[in-house]
Amino acid sequence: MIAKESPLSPAPLSSAASPEHIALTRGRDDGHFHVEEVSPTTLIIPTFDRIEMLRECLETVAQQTQQPLEVIVVNDGGERKDALEQLSTRAPLTVLHQENKGKSAAVNAALERAQGEFIWIVDDDDLVLPSALETLTRMLQHAPEVGFAVGRHNRFRETSDGDREVFDTGYW
Repeated sequence: MIAKESPLSPAPLSSAASPEHIALTRGRDDGHFHVEEVSPTTLIIPTFDRIEMLRECLETVAQQTQQPLEVIVVNDGGERKDALEQLSTRAPLTVLHQENKGKSAAVNAALERAQGEFIWIVDDDDLVLPSALETLTRMLQHAPEVGFAVGRHNRFRETSDGDREVFDTGYW
């Protein structure tokens, strides 16, 4: 995750969420309203015709302990525009469509629209752990002068019987 703009001086720390980072949501199971903290982060997901992977990615985003301020999915020339328009998230979702120009152009298109203080770029085949966004956000809030935060990842593959085999990241 990166800070959208480098701050000139660290912001004061606060244990409470600011009012602009609070959301009132209706619970899925009980129908009651709940207050939840929202990360000041725009989540950007570039994609190209991998709708099932993207859906699973968005499901893990919906399970975050902190929801992003917004989610921007960029369709980089994929043909399944109708399926992308049917996607949903707990956070506000924008789907952008562009001609196939590659991942960096897709990310740049989303950056032009991003409203968050922080930017989190996730690939459409990524599955994120429930506390990933909250952890990365808190790291940047506590040390804004660093400008970016990273976390460890594991690689996995689908086995022939439908299970997932998880293994170390190895070397790229």
